[in-house]
Amino acid sequence: MTGFGDLYLDLSKDNNICISIKTLNSKLFDVVIEGVSDSENNYIKLRNRLKKLIRGRILLNISKNNNGDNGSMIPKLSLENSIKELKTIVQGGDDIEYLHIATMLSKNITKPIVDIEDKDWHKIDLGIDKVIKKVIEFRIKEGKSIENDILKTVKKIDNYLSKITKHDKERIVMLKDKLKKKLIDINKGLEDSNGNKVEQDLGLSIDKVDINEEKVRFKNHLKFFLSTLNNKDLIKGAKLSFIISEMVRELNTMSAKSNYFKIQKSTIEVKELLNRIKEQLANVL
Repeated sequence: MTGFGDLYLDLSKDNNICISIKTLNSKLFDVVIEGVSDSENNYIKLRNRLKKLIRGRILLNISKNNNGDNGSMIPKLSLENSIKELKTIVQGGDDIEYLHIATMLSKNITKPIVDIEDKDWHKIDLGIDKVIKKVIEFRIKEGKSIENDILKTVKKIDNYLSKITKHDKERIVMLKDKLKKKLIDINKGLEDSNGNKVEQDLGLSIDKVDINEEKVRFKNHLKFFLSTLNNKDLIKGAKLSFIISEMVRELNTMSAKSNYFKIQKSTIEVKELLNRIKEQLANVL
């Protein structure tokens, strides 16, 4: 899930650095490290340190905090030199145009590598741990917001389920009346000799379109979803997505078996809500 944290660290009087970590949604543990030597030892050490973040596309950046640049992303001196160079190549241009081109060029320049002495790595490691803690706090805050939104959506789903139950009762009454009339017409003259034939045929027809089992399974899936959401497991996003898929399957069966517009309309509304939850789960571990 997404997260961010940063920290400014004084290694010495003239050596100040900024450590920042950004995380984006990803099913994998994908690490990108910028600003320090990409030697195998550095990469493995820093990657292992970042494993506390569990999953996601993780960008660790260590950069110099140059006081003379007032924290700007593109140093003033670099821009001035780029503009002077541009003026020697193309003359007569507007200063704003030169600034725009110089800015665009500066964005494509590789970021400088920060030289870190062996004695400073302990401070760097502690700094990274502090930033990781900030990222986790950011994730927890965002996760709580997502959880609250999901719970509100589940309430709406529960309301639609009550509507489906109400519409199903209406449907069964209409279906019984319709089938009884048809069966009476078909079995004219047979009722006296075989009085229960109409009721047997009626029962078989009702069973084929009964959606009670699907409703029960859907409710159980919804309870399982909520219990999984509220448990203490750290990683649960994939499991919650699987439960959503099972609920959608039950809704599809309900819609097909019922063949009743009011129920089909409600199942579409519920599927839309479930899809909204599934999109949110992409940002859950």
